[in-house]
Amino acid sequence: MDKQDGPSQAEAWVNDSDLKQWAQLPSGDFQQEGEDTDAVGPVCVEADAFSYTCRGGLANLQICTQQQKGTTFQLWPSSLLLCRYAEAQHVQDPSCWKGRQIIELGCGVGLLGMVFATLGASVILTDLMKAKDLVESNIDKNNMAIAAAGGQASFAELAWGETAIDTLQLSRTTLAIAADVIYHQELFEPLCSTFQALGEANINVLLAHTRRWKHDSRFFRKVRKRFSVKDITLEIQADAAQYDSRSMGRARLFWLTPLPSSAP
Repeated sequence: MDKQDGPSQAEAWVNDSDLKQWAQLPSGDFQQEGEDTDAVGPVCVEADAFSYTCRGGLANLQICTQQQKGTTFQLWPSSLLLCRYAEAQHVQDPSCWKGRQIIELGCGVGLLGMVFATLGASVILTDLMKAKDLVESNIDKNNMAIAAAGGQASFAELAWGETAIDTLQLSRTTLAIAADVIYHQELFEPLCSTFQALGEANINVLLAHTRRWKHDSRFFRKVRKRFSVKDITLEIQADAAQYDSRSMGRARLFWLTPLPSSAP
């Protein structure tokens, strides 16, 4: 992948065994409203500690969750789809992520950002301060694998709509990644504000999302005012074409490219 271009074609690395292992995701008519409770919940992990194996034998990561503490401390299905995408891109071009600066929004337990780091990227994993101890502990557990790949991983606080992204010293070649961040409706506005700041800095966004409720569309309508949004799920999941991009319970990947700024 060119460091300033969009995604290239990747193999269909997501298969039936992946989907069964990650979660049993319900399908449904996209016109139907989800329940007030979680329509698609976190990936069930038998114990708080688990091992994630990158495809192609690239790395074996040790991750701790704290499922009883809530959404921030759990593993979510869209992040796993984005992990597979990163791995497939790496196998096609081993230099794809090498030295690439990446910022993850809403990193949770930190798995996604650390997968990119074990592929050679320099990753800033961001979330609220309550996630700091767990994320840094998970980074410490996997530092050897990250260092062996020439990558880096660190945690930084970023509160959507509050923290200025310029404090993170990002550049136009930075890529932002996010998975399952479009969740609580009351966070749409602050998250849109952070996305807008990324767009103003000409930073592309690689977004994984599982649609749970009709009101998720509100977020995408807002984002499309600042970004061109392309569904790239088919590049990683061969059967994605049979599902509408708005289908509930289906994880999708989107490539967001900032639109040219309007002339004053």
